Amino acid sequence: LVFSLFMSLSIFSLNVRGLRNNLKCKAMFLYCKQQNTDYCFLQESHSTSSDLNFWRSQWGSDVWMSHGTEKSAGVSILKNRCGCVLTSETDKTGHYIILVVELTNNILII
Repeated sequence: LVFSLFMSLSIFSLNVRGLRNNLKCKAMFLYCKQQNTDYCFLQESHSTSSDLNFWRSQWGSDVWMSHGTEKSAGVSILKNRCGCVLTSETDKTGHYIILVVELTNNILII
């Protein structure tokens, strides 16, 4: 029995070293959009819960965040296109996000 999986998923990952500055955040989102990938993974965002509304106003609703502190940790996933996110799970210390995504009738965990 042979299974073939014909699909494409592009992911871009970057350590952003903090996105507390709104100008830097906007510039980073523009840079991520220019990469033309399906998902952008951001590490060391230094985000807090108060950042979510601003991020969504700049990127759109497809933002998942696990917050650290204003000076450390924090991870984010920005969905640019492709796939339907079924569920998500985050830790409380800003170190990981797990998304379960349906893409071309396949379930992926990213």
